[in-house]
Amino acid sequence: MSQAQHTEWHWPLDLTRYDRAPQLHPQEQAALERFAARSAHAAWFAPIQVALPRLITPLCDALQVLAARARVRTAVVAVVLTRKHRDQTTYWAIPESEWARFLQSDWQDYTSDPANTPRYFLASALYLLRCFSRVATIPGFQATALATRLFGCRFESALTRVSDSLRRVGYSDFCATDAYLPLAVGQVLLSIRSPALEEITVEVLERLYQGSSSGNHRGALSRLSYALFALQLIQRPLDRVPRGSTPLADTVAGIHAEWVEWCQRWVNTSTLSPDTRQGLYRQLLRVGRWLALTHPHVSSPEHWTRELAADCVAAVERLHVGAWHHQRPLPETRPLTPAAKDRYLQAVRTFFHDCQGWGWIPRRFDPQRSFVTPRSILAALQPDPRVIADPVWAKLLWAGLNLSADDLATVRAREGVGPPYPIEMVRAVALTWLFAGLRVNEIRRLRVGCIRWQAGADRDGSEEACPEPVYLLHVPVNKTGVAFVKPVDPVVGRAIEAWQTVRPPSPPRLDPKTSEVVQLLFTHRGVPLGRAYLNETLIPLLCEKAGVPVEDARGRLTSHRARATIASQLYNAPEGMSPAELQAWLGHRTPQTTQYYVQVTPTKQAQAYAAAGELARTQRLIEVLIDQDAIRSGAAQEDQPWRFYDLGDGLCSYDLFDQCPHRLACARCAFYVPKRSSRAQFLEAQANLQHLLQAITLTESEQAAVEEGVLVMAKLATQLQDVPTPVGPTPRELTGAETIEGG
Repeated sequence: MSQAQHTEWHWPLDLTRYDRAPQLHPQEQAALERFAARSAHAAWFAPIQVALPRLITPLCDALQVLAARARVRTAVVAVVLTRKHRDQTTYWAIPESEWARFLQSDWQDYTSDPANTPRYFLASALYLLRCFSRVATIPGFQATALATRLFGCRFESALTRVSDSLRRVGYSDFCATDAYLPLAVGQVLLSIRSPALEEITVEVLERLYQGSSSGNHRGALSRLSYALFALQLIQRPLDRVPRGSTPLADTVAGIHAEWVEWCQRWVNTSTLSPDTRQGLYRQLLRVGRWLALTHPHVSSPEHWTRELAADCVAAVERLHVGAWHHQRPLPETRPLTPAAKDRYLQAVRTFFHDCQGWGWIPRRFDPQRSFVTPRSILAALQPDPRVIADPVWAKLLWAGLNLSADDLATVRAREGVGPPYPIEMVRAVALTWLFAGLRVNEIRRLRVGCIRWQAGADRDGSEEACPEPVYLLHVPVNKTGVAFVKPVDPVVGRAIEAWQTVRPPSPPRLDPKTSEVVQLLFTHRGVPLGRAYLNETLIPLLCEKAGVPVEDARGRLTSHRARATIASQLYNAPEGMSPAELQAWLGHRTPQTTQYYVQVTPTKQAQAYAAAGELARTQRLIEVLIDQDAIRSGAAQEDQPWRFYDLGDGLCSYDLFDQCPHRLACARCAFYVPKRSSRAQFLEAQANLQHLLQAITLTESEQAAVEEGVLVMAKLATQLQDVPTPVGPTPRELTGAETIEGG
């Protein structure tokens, strides 16, 4: 229906024709007295209609528009006149809150009709007379019937537009046409007093949503908001209240009101991300609860001193689970984790630093020094990635690669029946989580067209094509850096492309990180992927299919543990990524952050140790000749040589060769046997000679001589000139003796 047709609709009653003065005239008061004193069986309607035209005529006109029968009309007029006799005013003067209480709770005092039919017609008549607009608050009120009566085909047209919009964004026929949706549409149109969807605002939807206690009704209002958002009639859909959220009154219970005001003022001023602000705000409220218990005279950050700051640090260091919670403290005394303690101190440190920096409170102490995290806590905050064990991770990979529509049968639908997301979307989300190493926030904010492929190249830069194309994933701006591109497994690219092929049209959404209006990849029914979907639905589903528990020795399997698992596997692979490459792939700003995601396996350590070759660098293998005939004949027991070390140009028969200082630069003492000699040639010709290898540990000077060449070897020989040989004389003395003999 066109906008022109919508504007042709007018209010069915012309209220300017009626006298809406609030006070009763004397003759009207007298007529009400006669009505109250009537007998039970007397005919009263016609005479009273003549005596009270100012009260009866508007009411009858409204009931005529509603096509009320005579019996219902009489019952409604009787109820109104009885009430007016008590109030002594016209119904124009009664506020809406009074009518609401009357229609909700006081109705049974005025009628005994068990079907409550007169109540529906009275509320509808008051709505037409502009005396009461909150018809949605009446239990069991037939808003659909009233909207159909008032707006006629325009209501049906609006309902059809909403249903068609829901189907286009992916809702099933059941969710697009169930009984609660017409009720929600009728209530909203009655609230704005118009059949035009264009006049609906987010504020109207939020008011009805917050005032409803029915989950089905809230779901219908939420779906209506998605339909209007898809039609570009409202700026945003409704934000649902998270399940299990704690009311503010409970959260601030037991805390000084002044401290709460200071914390809220800080939240409204801080430029940190919304999630970070809320997290620190909760920590500050708990600190305020401790403050009210232990220092009730302090209610403002202005009153804090260095001594109180030290007391707070000590209390945090001894804190146990649930101690400062708004609910009753837990009976257990399990200490808080070091990371949780550090978050408490970070919260108060940031709070007081900002308050002093913004000039709100005087600088009585340095928050960075006074609230510094103790060393005992920092020592326990070393990198300790919670990597998922390889067998469990392999089963999860299999479950993700083999995910089918049948596996979604156990997933409870969020509205209506059936799985909440199509199988193509679930498979794409699962494989992105299993292979891409992204944060949940990054997965939820991926955009349409984020995947592309190009011919791969070897890591050494050659242009040789890979067997499969390399898919590049565009990762949006994250909490530590700007947007970047990373290579991912081809299964991720194919799964995302398959989802983009069947993805229903969806209106653009605002990216809270960049304030850009973009097409988010993982949206269904116009709604982005749920924040808790991975941890609460998908991961348990994969664990069930893989036959593994949702918890292991390191705790629950969460979305972020996959990031550490993938990072560790990429680093520990035989030709794995370097720390710098892994830092870029994860999107980290500093190498220190990457350390918290990488767990070096013992195999990787052993390979690195072996590659370093520290032990091999300090040892050399030397060939040893064993004279087995000398051993068998007993000559070895008579101190005859039986073991000879091969020096290349000769043999050494010294048993403690590995301890001889001249082993590398032989001084040719009495233990030396030249290979040119007949003795050496006879020894090497023996058939029973056994050849072995023995490792000799080298000193630093010997290592340098071996590794750096002839000059260093000559220097080593010079240094050993005056060192005695195993037989006694030094190399200098032996050289001198050879000279004399030769001369």
